[in-house]
Amino acid sequence: MTLRFNRYGILAGLTAFLSCQQLAAEEPRYNFHSYSQSDGLGDLNISAFIQDRPGFLWVATNNGLYRFDGYRFSRFGVDSGLPTDTVTSLVEASDGKLWVATQAGLSFKSGNRFEKVDLDGAAPTVGPQTLVRDPFGNGVYIATTKGLYLITGRVRTLVPGTSGLQVWSTFAQNSKSVWYALSARICSWNGSENHCYGRESGLTTNRWGGLAVDFAGTLWARNANSLLALRRGTTRFEDRSAALAPVYKDGALCLDAKQRLIVPTDTGVARWVENGWSMITAGEGLVVPSSTWAMEDREGALWIGMQGGGIARSTDAVDWENWTTENGLADDQVWAVARARAGSVYVGSNAGLSRITGVHGRHVAENIVEANVGFASNRIRALAV
Repeated sequence: MTLRFNRYGILAGLTAFLSCQQLAAEEPRYNFHSYSQSDGLGDLNISAFIQDRPGFLWVATNNGLYRFDGYRFSRFGVDSGLPTDTVTSLVEASDGKLWVATQAGLSFKSGNRFEKVDLDGAAPTVGPQTLVRDPFGNGVYIATTKGLYLITGRVRTLVPGTSGLQVWSTFAQNSKSVWYALSARICSWNGSENHCYGRESGLTTNRWGGLAVDFAGTLWARNANSLLALRRGTTRFEDRSAALAPVYKDGALCLDAKQRLIVPTDTGVARWVENGWSMITAGEGLVVPSSTWAMEDREGALWIGMQGGGIARSTDAVDWENWTTENGLADDQVWAVARARAGSVYVGSNAGLSRITGVHGRHVAENIVEANVGFASNRIRALAV
């Protein structure tokens, strides 16, 4: 939800995306806003990005880590404590700590600087999907040249069965398991034991740089030239590479807000729709077709990272919604707006504090702080959450 407000009421832009079926049938032209050097993004070769809890966008590039605050990109590099400027993967742990993998090691954000974590001689695997949050705790899992490690604070724990092995990628399935790819096996770790798929399941030996589990429970695995799918309840992978372009390096697999598969390729971004691919290409508005990463933010906007083209953000289908006293606000004269991490929006007005929350697919405003509760004035002119 993108907020817009003036002193008289509050407006919210709700981005309404077409379904995958609509995309395939209608092939709409997207409207994208592109970000590049003029916005402070010094490197246009994008590896990956995430949106953190406060809403900042963190971008991994070949020449530093960038934070986007909605207006400008700010750069973090070796001078900020990173082991090197080449950033390959990043993740926010369950406790809100930002972790960053580079070609020279693993670091976490502490204040405005980064601190390196010792990996006991192992090096992070170079790829966009080498770091995931621990679905069972506050740590992170990292794919390395010598196994899969769980990092909690500065404590390393090697996942059994991975010692000395190259782990190419990893994916966290919320509260269930951590998936990781070896050259000849793809395994899930539930915190106590592994379950693996290999040659007997149709998996070939390769560098599997992308993993994902979608809304239907299908496990997807990808390398530079092929894409495999293991449907829930089956035991053999199916080849889904037909009509899908290859990808720069190893490739990544991404999910949208509804846990549907998004595949960056050298000719654009592909979405799996029933039995085929729906493409977003240069013809739909991308600066360059070679894409490396994709993500839907909490407001529903689609962000696409490109190889040499920076970042593009969709600006399509904005629907405006208005809130006034008729919808539950304390007063129509609004002075401040703040959004909580959980998604609720707080509104300060002449008559107190209101909260807007989503209920059964619609947004509801309620007056939660009224007059005469100890404030020197009923007017609330500033908020911080």
